[in-house]
Amino acid sequence: MKLEVFLARLRQAATTDALFGTLEEAAGRAGLEYLAYAALKDHARYGAPAHPAPAVMLAYPQDWIARYFDQGYEKIDPVLLHTIGIGMPYLWRWLPKLRALDPNQVWVLAEARDAGLKQGMTVPLLGPAGARALLSYATKDEVSDIEFRLGRLGLYAALFHVAFVEMTGVVRGNLPAEPLRPMERACLEWVAEGKTAWEVAVILGISEATARAYLRRARRKLRAPTLAMAVARAMHLGLLDG
Repeated sequence: MKLEVFLARLRQAATTDALFGTLEEAAGRAGLEYLAYAALKDHARYGAPAHPAPAVMLAYPQDWIARYFDQGYEKIDPVLLHTIGIGMPYLWRWLPKLRALDPNQVWVLAEARDAGLKQGMTVPLLGPAGARALLSYATKDEVSDIEFRLGRLGLYAALFHVAFVEMTGVVRGNLPAEPLRPMERACLEWVAEGKTAWEVAVILGISEATARAYLRRARRKLRAPTLAMAVARAMHLGLLDG
């Protein structure tokens, strides 16, 4: 699904189920059948009564959902325990190299594979006002190479998270009190295209330090703890040309 189509669908969604359905469709087109959206802080704020904490919305095999909560795996799941500390999208197979896992955590990953989640990736979502969550994608395809999709699926997850927390009132969708200046918007637009701060500086004919300063001010105005979330929130609010 093209990014502009995905963003338009999120803006048109009237319910959280519609938001999640849009994300499911985009993930499915990328060959990822399963999704899980989980709150890592203040689960009750997300208005998610259908599943035990920390789950907010799930599209996982029902047998795995039942086993996961019956066995209390949410207490030892390395994805839940380590994602915020990792701080960037990652593949599940990278976890043993990124963090020292104890035998119980290794067991949860093995159980997930046995349940049909052969490969997966997780995106940490540090939204405005402390709205911490994660989005996991998974596939039943043993041989699928999902690594090259990390960037685009990470952006989809961030856009979904911003739309969800603003729709449900976890964060109010007000425009920034101080508007973005043209150069701040320009820097964010190039970051949305996948450019680094150095590349943005070259494109705009400014120093890298100046580009980073513009991006920091844009993050502050958008109340976004990370650059990815600043881009997602700016796009969701219609502040970027893309």
